[in-house]
Amino acid sequence: MTMKVRNTFIIFLVSGFWHGANWTFIAWGFINALYFLPLLLLNKNRSNMETVTLNWDFASFKVFFSIISTFALTCLAWIFFRAKSIEVAVDYIGRIVTNRNFASQYLENERYNYEILLLVFAFVITEWNSRTQIEPISGKYSMVKLALCLFAIIALGTYSDYKEFIYFQF
Repeated sequence: MTMKVRNTFIIFLVSGFWHGANWTFIAWGFINALYFLPLLLLNKNRSNMETVTLNWDFASFKVFFSIISTFALTCLAWIFFRAKSIEVAVDYIGRIVTNRNFASQYLENERYNYEILLLVFAFVITEWNSRTQIEPISGKYSMVKLALCLFAIIALGTYSDYKEFIYFQF
């Protein structure tokens, strides 16, 4: 088991280093290794491979909470992936969890608040209904899915603030 833990950390740290030569990418890999560690130690890393179904019972509430917490933890790790330094990432997280004047370009711009919530809801419903398909964008309602994507790009696109693609920075 010690070898599995060590190898898992090596794989995640190397994948972080592969994404970029900055400590933030190493931290991102380390955080993802920490996320994977409980599953590895409890030998449950292959227990969630089937399609998720939700009913109105306690087990479905647990599955829904697991989905939401996985999303939140992934977003937390992405802060390190996108930050310029470890200090910036830690400060950003500190601003999220305290009252230290956290602001985001989408939260302070009231124009996008309702559109973002509506699109997030639509994307979650669409993704949930397509979870069993091999090619989710094709098939039933494919035109609706494509229209949602185009609408999101047009409505939420930032056209004046040019940011270079992350992998071109190396």
